[in-house]
Amino acid sequence: MTFYKSNNNDPHKTSLGEGVGRIMTLVEAGFPMEQIPLINIKIPAGHPVQRTTDGNTGVCFPYNFFPNPDHGYIIEVEGDSMIGSNIENGDLLLVDGSASPKHRDIVIASINGEMTVKRYLNRNEYVVFAPENDDYSPIIATNADELDIFGVVLRIIKSPQ
Repeated sequence: MTFYKSNNNDPHKTSLGEGVGRIMTLVEAGFPMEQIPLINIKIPAGHPVQRTTDGNTGVCFPYNFFPNPDHGYIIEVEGDSMIGSNIENGDLLLVDGSASPKHRDIVIASINGEMTVKRYLNRNEYVVFAPENDDYSPIIATNADELDIFGVVLRIIKSPQ
């Protein structure tokens, strides 16, 4: 997000000279920032894949983007199983790793060691991880499955088209 400071007398002139805009960063504009870890893997939105561990880095966001930055992370989507929820290949997801999923939340999960992003549907005796694309089948997890929820998706950052 950028802000432009223009000269009030002429909308085409700015305080830096004719036709030049003064670009302010979010910090300069007074927005407090938090660094959120960027997980250096792509989360499948399609068929689940084995989880891997690679190096991680951080990305700064305005603090109000994320209610709990100490337990959050950002992860890139790979695949198209969640297009009905407007989650597309290349999008980034801001995830709260400390949140407990509620029925119908979109979650990052590992089912029997395979990572995926899906809609969480609690059916009491089992859990359904539902895609948002009819080309994919739901994943049903029971007590016999190894299940880990790595967080609830809070925001989608769209990849430029």
